[in-house]
Amino acid sequence: MIKKKSNMLFITGSIILLVGIGIALQQQKEHTIQPNPLQNSGLQERTLTVGNTVLQVEIAETPQQQKIGLSHRKSLKQGKGMLFIFNTDGKHSMWMKDMQFPIDIVWIDVAMRVVHIEQTVTPETYPKPFRSPTPARYVLEVPAGYTNGRIAINDTLLLQEK
Repeated sequence: MIKKKSNMLFITGSIILLVGIGIALQQQKEHTIQPNPLQNSGLQERTLTVGNTVLQVEIAETPQQQKIGLSHRKSLKQGKGMLFIFNTDGKHSMWMKDMQFPIDIVWIDVAMRVVHIEQTVTPETYPKPFRSPTPARYVLEVPAGYTNGRIAINDTLLLQEK
């Protein structure tokens, strides 16, 4: 009889302890700062070469990543960029929604050849869309002024494998 009471107390105590741990973990999870879903963090990075210019680019290939793009960021360092990879050729529009700094926008065709460039596109241009008159498969965004003397129409890009 004493052994049964002892086992029952042990089981009851264990259940109470487990429930308490579960509650504590849930409360900790609720108080943990969650990443901002409006920022593209953790994107894959690759090296992109245009002539003698080498850039480190983040890859935006899903519709959600492309929707967010560089929005809500404070800046983009020289030598850095974001490459949007689309599934089809098209006249893909880009805009400055929630942007906080100016950029150059470069449209690239399926052969990785630059077909159009818009320089120094500012946040104040929103909601105006920018698009290439020529169909493109990729769009590269870099800091404003970066293309000047570095990237030109008909330049070919090389995106290094992972």
